Amino acid sequence: MNERKEEKASRYQNPVRGMFAKMGEAVQTKKVYGEPIELEDKKVVPVSKVTYLFGGGGGTAEETKEGSSLGEGEGGGGTMLVRPVGVYEITKKKTRFIPTVDLSALLLLVGAVTFLFSILMRKNKRTKEK
Repeated sequence: MNERKEEKASRYQNPVRGMFAKMGEAVQTKKVYGEPIELEDKKVVPVSKVTYLFGGGGGTAEETKEGSSLGEGEGGGGTMLVRPVGVYEITKKKTRFIPTVDLSALLLLVGAVTFLFSILMRKNKRTKEK
């Protein structure tokens, strides 16, 4: 019976180990710093932010008194997000970082300011009417 448990344990493959291996293959400097683009007397190097999210798990159940297995299972998943953050502009005189503008954050900020402004205007109008 002890041999059977060892055999079952050796068949079990942890899914997280496989995900780490695949993510490790995907991690490259080229994902963060793109290929340099040469324009006249300068080079432009794109820069991105890379985020990895993943999880997983699994397990096996003990055998029943009748000798049958209750089961085993595993699962996992993940994603990789790449977001541009800017470019490095390299010339003979200097190197500078030029950030990209995140339009969704900018629109959210403009919307929030507009909303707060409209609330303040309504309160101001009500106090003047009284």
